[in-house]
Amino acid sequence: MMMAAASLAARSPASAPSRVPCETTVSHVSHPKRLVRRLQASTSTSASTSTTSATPQQLTDTHETLNFPIERVISDWQTGYVSLHGERSDVKLDVTSGAIPNSLKGGVLIRNGPGALERGGAKLNQPFDGDGMLVRLAFDTEGDSVNFSNAYVKTQGYVDEVAANKFIYKSAFSTGNPAGDWFYNPFDFSTKNVANTHVALLGGRLLALWEGGLPHVVDPKTLQTTEKESRWVDGSVDAPFAAHYKRAAAPPGQTGRRLVNFGAKAGPGEAIITFYEFEDSADANGRCVSKRVFQVPGAGFGFFHDMVVTPSYYILFQNPVEIDGRALLTEYTFGQRSLAGCLQYIGGPEQPSRVLVFPRGEKHEAHGYQSIELDPHFVFHHGNAFEREDGTLVIDSVHWREFDFTATVDVIPSSIYVGGMRSEMHRVEINPANPSARGKRQRISNRCCEFPTIHPRCVGSEHRYMYAAASPIDHPVLWSPNQGVVKFDMETNATQYWHAGDRRFTGEPIFVPSNDDLDSFDGDEDAGNILVLVHDAEEPDESKRTSLAILDAQNIEDGPVATVAMPETIPFGLHGEFVSAKKWAAL
Repeated sequence: MMMAAASLAARSPASAPSRVPCETTVSHVSHPKRLVRRLQASTSTSASTSTTSATPQQLTDTHETLNFPIERVISDWQTGYVSLHGERSDVKLDVTSGAIPNSLKGGVLIRNGPGALERGGAKLNQPFDGDGMLVRLAFDTEGDSVNFSNAYVKTQGYVDEVAANKFIYKSAFSTGNPAGDWFYNPFDFSTKNVANTHVALLGGRLLALWEGGLPHVVDPKTLQTTEKESRWVDGSVDAPFAAHYKRAAAPPGQTGRRLVNFGAKAGPGEAIITFYEFEDSADANGRCVSKRVFQVPGAGFGFFHDMVVTPSYYILFQNPVEIDGRALLTEYTFGQRSLAGCLQYIGGPEQPSRVLVFPRGEKHEAHGYQSIELDPHFVFHHGNAFEREDGTLVIDSVHWREFDFTATVDVIPSSIYVGGMRSEMHRVEINPANPSARGKRQRISNRCCEFPTIHPRCVGSEHRYMYAAASPIDHPVLWSPNQGVVKFDMETNATQYWHAGDRRFTGEPIFVPSNDDLDSFDGDEDAGNILVLVHDAEEPDESKRTSLAILDAQNIEDGPVATVAMPETIPFGLHGEFVSAKKWAAL
């Protein structure tokens, strides 16, 4: 698979600035008929223009034209898909360069991701099936040091497979049957809960999240799993429980802050969507204060991975995806295709994407949801959404041109990075009062990116700045794996880019505000730091290729204000969050 960007998980189921118009995608030129079909389809579904924004020269550019060594970059990038066995506790790390900003001291960064990609000599060909491994970086309260810890989430599958020293359970993205049987039941969609996608600190406990099942509860101080597949303290949580939540202000008329999450239960005819709101204050136990359930016909396989929230709405993007029944009954049944590989992207003029807008709060309690069409694309991750005074909803997200669920990291042809799937930042505008009107969709930049993030105080309200892991190539056709961080100024349309290095690769950036008191936010939206793990393929010691880079969020192109070398190579992870010193001390 060609991206560390997309965090997949199985389903057990004032005026807008001018933007770069959506351009026609160029696929690999070895298939001229397919290329013509793509050009025609892209032209007919473009949101803002019927012509390409790429020049004739750009349409024939290659990575060699740009003097970009794409083959080497791909090979280097693959070295980040490794395993880290064993667990470590509070290994003291000194700062390699620079100095830790005072606003980080005493705080803790906790990340989750697939940590074990092989067992008993067998290797996974899809890293998103790897067992969840937590990494905790605790910043010293006074000096320039960081304590490193890591631990696996003790899911039942992990415990059983470690004991057997082999893979036992069916996973969502990898092919083959680890149980050794020669076929699967095509109607059995159960897969191992790998708890490898995200973490959430709630009510003094840490949740390890995976969108295909229930969360696992972890002690944040020891990283030891205390409860498997939890329905939470009040029994409110149902499966599946998504891995992408938002921390936001309570809806109008209510006080405090909330952790908002959802669950999407897939079915052949509909999806059952549940939205949860939990108390998110320091003195609360994280109890569920709101739970709403919606039935959405025709959305059974919409692949709902992330959400956004505003004061009045919960918002999901329904991707144009369906189950390939033939593949399910043949290749999947005989272990030749994964369950996720039976999903196929079908976006086109007759198969649009949809924005699903659900009511939030007492003002809209009696309202149903709205379904609004967009030109087709695929979304994993959203940056933010907000409401304008005229009722317009604005959503900033990373849009993929398409998606191939059968891709693995075994073989990654360079042709993937010529047109193809491309992941680009887009702004969508819709009007919930006029759901029959197709939404407007505009591309923000030529630079491909993923893992968007903003200042936490801006969640659900208008933001100016957004950050993401990004490709070093700023081009309408060519792209590459993420090797830096981009900063988008949504007001001026300007960007900054920090390049980590020719053989270095960046994961998800996390924004940490200089002032962690969100109730006293002064509007200085980019005052803070960006924390990002960097993989260095050029480091000769293969066991020590990971470092933490700390950037000044106002001037990211100046490079790190501090770096900290990790004691081990940490496999490419997925998501995490920073816990402030005040919040951590209160645990």
